[in-house]
Amino acid sequence: MSHATKFMDVVRQRVVVLDGAMGSALQLMPLDLERDWAGQENISEILNFTRPDVIQGIHESFLAIGCDAVETNTFGANQIVLAEAGLAERCYENNVAAAQIARRACEKYSTPDHPRFVIGSIGPGTKLISLGQTDWDTMEASYHEQIRGLIAGGVDVLLIETAQDLLQIKCAMAAARRAMDEAGVKLPMMAQVSMDNNAGQSMLLGSTSEEVVAALSPFEDLDVLGLNCATGPTELTEHVAYFAKHWPRYVSVLPNAGLPVMVDGQSHFPLTPADFAKGMKRFIDDHRIRIVGGCCGTTTQHLAALIAELAGSRQPAAGSREEKLQTGDGRPQTLAQVSSLTHVEDIRQDLSYLIVAERTNTNGSRKFRELLKADDWDGLVSMARDEVRDGAHMLDVCVDFVGRDGRRDMAEVVGRYVRQITAPLMIDSTDPAVMEVALKLAGG
Repeated sequence: MSHATKFMDVVRQRVVVLDGAMGSALQLMPLDLERDWAGQENISEILNFTRPDVIQGIHESFLAIGCDAVETNTFGANQIVLAEAGLAERCYENNVAAAQIARRACEKYSTPDHPRFVIGSIGPGTKLISLGQTDWDTMEASYHEQIRGLIAGGVDVLLIETAQDLLQIKCAMAAARRAMDEAGVKLPMMAQVSMDNNAGQSMLLGSTSEEVVAALSPFEDLDVLGLNCATGPTELTEHVAYFAKHWPRYVSVLPNAGLPVMVDGQSHFPLTPADFAKGMKRFIDDHRIRIVGGCCGTTTQHLAALIAELAGSRQPAAGSREEKLQTGDGRPQTLAQVSSLTHVEDIRQDLSYLIVAERTNTNGSRKFRELLKADDWDGLVSMARDEVRDGAHMLDVCVDFVGRDGRRDMAEVVGRYVRQITAPLMIDSTDPAVMEVALKLAGG
């Protein structure tokens, strides 16, 4: 059994505890701005080159108190982020180094009875596709180079974390599949979204738990879906309950040590280790949470308190929901749904049939064809709004038209629809290349 395969085997057997915050630990270190940070204090990944001993020491501090896995110091180690510090060409090298640092720490503490695992951290970056700040191909290439390095460095799991855009998750997964195929390996994949307390308890771009589960459930190679960052355990309760009820596979939760507050110009995380541990224990007792850990503000004290709280209760109890999950009984209630970035529709409607509008289609509407021929993009948006206003649940979008550039037209239409129309889209074309353009723009 490979180490990567063994990770999921351990998850099936008991609750797995990941580490806490790398950033909080680094803030306590007496590091020199020039010598250690190389003048790049906001890019902790530089320390993989300049102070691997410090990074390994932080990993070991979490392993020493009983954590099962540590996350690599690669949250921002993709090409897009590293380019801001002139380090894009060292992306692969940085991820290899970070994975090897974490691997050395794990090998020091791993035993046959208590294996330790390296989780490859893949953060959201600083630019999002759905906001038009970058495009799919640029982001996919950026993540591909990062994940190639993580795989070469020997990670056991790939974790797309603190995600703010569903399209970004899909892009990172596509990059991961390509990198794994090239390397001839198959690693477990995890994705964790961040629910913004200031955005009405949704992701930054407005996706709620419903949209997240609906959009990502079809991806059977996504082994774990979870939540991390933004808030403490209490604020995540509703989201955890929804994931536990409707996500068909395993769930992870890695919150902050409470909601951050400003104290003397610095972010302070108020949740004590004991309160953090109790909040997390409720997720394990009340739901089927299998992977826990901490994000911003969580220290070794927080994780030690959590491990102590879990003492004697990490194996599924006889007849528990966790045990039923292992045996295939009592699985979550999966829903047949379609979604946009911000809206979900049930396939089976209670009071109607699912209405798919055909007028946003060159084969279904002369008006649509004429507006497309005139490059009247605002008119096409107005047509879509009218269809939704008249009761359509989805929009069938087809721009196939002899003599026109279908890829350009699809990019123009879908690029506007995903920003201005809430309804889910049904992408329709006889040309797979045209469909691919749409799928690189539609987060639902």
